[in-house]
Amino acid sequence: MGNKKLIDKALSYSPINNLIHIGAHEAQEIWLYDQYDFKKIYLVEPLPHCVEIIKDKISDTPKYQLFNCALGSTDGTSQIFIADGYDSGSSSLLEPRDSDISFSTCVDINVRKFSSLEIGDVDVAVIDTQGFEIEVLKGFDEKIFDINFAIVEFANYEGYIKQPTYKELRKFMKKKGFIIVDQVKRIVQPIPTINGGSYGDALFVSNKLLDSREIFISNLKYYFLNNVVFDLTVHYKKKLKVFLKKMINKS
Repeated sequence: MGNKKLIDKALSYSPINNLIHIGAHEAQEIWLYDQYDFKKIYLVEPLPHCVEIIKDKISDTPKYQLFNCALGSTDGTSQIFIADGYDSGSSSLLEPRDSDISFSTCVDINVRKFSSLEIGDVDVAVIDTQGFEIEVLKGFDEKIFDINFAIVEFANYEGYIKQPTYKELRKFMKKKGFIIVDQVKRIVQPIPTINGGSYGDALFVSNKLLDSREIFISNLKYYFLNNVVFDLTVHYKKKLKVFLKKMINKS
């Protein structure tokens, strides 16, 4: 998350002063955020061992502020499924499906709504919460209309039980007045199944920054072509490259 391509794209529409990264994990994106002249960066992370790592990284940098909690649609406590070892970034408030990643620990954590945090204006929200993204966005309440951009992780299959899909995320954001204008997408298989599909990060921009032409083009590109033509083209282009490489090696 926090992809440079998407941040640069957002900056082409409007300046960014303040950013919030929800699901910061070990704050791997600090190197990226430090390349920009952001005035304030809020990091939200519930896992205790990650919080200690983040504290060390930001101790001498006052523009960073850390919140030791998860964000959701209500204030309270919830159980989080913690992925083991190097996969801890896959930890989620949603129950994981069977996969190569193991989840041997569950703990109760504090969950807050964004609207209940004492945070001022935020220009962009980066949300990387392993399937819990819509619940996080619901917790913005009316404050969602104050942000200009959201960089949101998505998947078109249920990697976690009851995880909202890409289609549901688009529908929710459209109701809130946001349109996808760019994305970074990884395609495991072009036709999604219970075991996989495509996933990535999408840049949503507030309608107030777009004209009618941009909205039409983005709707066509990311709500139609993106789901069928794009995935199939990229998938079979990769297969063709592999095939040609094998043929060259044989010759």
